[in-house]
Amino acid sequence: ATTLSDSIEDVLRPLPLLRPAQEAELRRFSNAANLERARALGARPADSAELASLVERGRLVRPEDSTRFWVLRELGASQPYVTPDTRALLERIGGAFHERLTEMGLPRFRYEISSVLRTAAGQAALRRRNPNAAAGTSAHEFGTTVDIAYSGYAAPAVLPEGLVASAHDP
Repeated sequence: ATTLSDSIEDVLRPLPLLRPAQEAELRRFSNAANLERARALGARPADSAELASLVERGRLVRPEDSTRFWVLRELGASQPYVTPDTRALLERIGGAFHERLTEMGLPRFRYEISSVLRTAAGQAALRRRNPNAAAGTSAHEFGTTVDIAYSGYAAPAVLPEGLVASAHDP
């Protein structure tokens, strides 16, 4: 008899690496285009006082640490704030993610958010240690951009019978 965890592992087997053309297609929107949209739709706090003001006025909101759709990882280089529209988009992404998992016969795992709002100084510091971080201004500085981990998922908010959470799950 196959256990639930064995059947999940079978469905979620690793995929082959992307070919360069496939990877380029995923990056079809340039950082400049992303940054332009972030500037138009977001709010860029210069310091903690301005961040507090933007939160008080509702221009930035704090996404929950844990919902049925996501888990907010411990944030090192970012602050847990997004625009209200970005918060709503996280819900839509979560709903679509759960729909797809259900179609595949999988439990409703949650995605993990690994980075959210960064200050200009935080972005510069991240760039010094992470070559994938945008040079100069990042869309993360406007509360419109989050990073979602793709290499692991959090346990479902409600565990299905036969699935046991690991000790490190929130």
